[in-house]
Formats: sequence, C-alpha cells, structure tokens
Amino acid sequence: IPDLILTGGEYKAEIHACVGRGAVEGFRNARCEVSIMGVSAINMEGELLVKYYDETDVLKQMLWSTSKRIFVVTSIQKFVSRDTFPVARIKEILEEINNVEVCIITNSYGDLEDEEKQRQAKEVANRLEKIGDGKRVKVILVAD
Repeated sequence: IPDLILTGGEYKAEIHACVGRGAVEGFRNARCEVSIMGVSAINMEGELLVKYYDETDVLKQMLWSTSKRIFVVTSIQKFVSRDTFPVARIKEILEEINNVEVCIITNSYGDLEDEEKQRQAKEVANRLEKIGDGKRVKVILVAD
C-alpha cells in the first residue's frame, strides 16, 4: 500500500476540501505517482471544472505534482453539467506531464434521467477518450 500524503491549508467542510496556501504548498512540495480528484463538471473539450474557486489552485498544483496516473472521480451527471471555475484541460495535462494517464471514473449512463442526456454523456466520453494520442485517457463506467 503506498503512502498517503495529506496537505496543510484550511479544511472547508461545505466543499469537502483543503484550500489555501498551505494546501497548495503541500502539493508543490510533494511528488506522487497517483492522484485522485473530484470535479463538478467535465466537458467534451476535456475541461475539468469546479463549483468553488477556492479549490482551483490546490487542484492545479495536485495535478502538476502527479507523475503516472490521475483519477478523476465524478458522477455521470457531471458529463452534462456546466460549472464556473476551470481547473485544467486534459490535453494540457497530457502535454505537460510525460506519460501520465487520466482515468475518469463514473457511474452508468443509465443513471441519467432521459435518453438525450445519455446521448450527450456518451458523446462527451467518446470525445474525452480521443484527447491526446487516444490511449492515455480512459473513461471507466462503474456499475452499481
């Protein structure tokens, strides 16, 4: 089992995140092979977005401190959602970090309430997997 790196900063319970300079510095000083992050929305251009601005700097630094695999864990509803604050674009992550893989883990398309949203989510997933060289981005659907 690998070590778990915890950061400083301020824990904000309403967003379930550590934020602030201490958290950014914690990730700046760390190097990890794998990171796990959540997002509020992801679009077909591979832009990762969050609802709270306070999260952006910490998540950006976490991404740039990761060397092998980034897990983005999010609900399938986030494939058809819009949100305000961009964190990064997957294409830029792949360009900046040699050989890193991005795995987007989500639930089933069937969890969306209508066929049009299911179609949109499938289109987003297909476009995401084609980003970069078409091999370093994977969308993984997890059944209940």
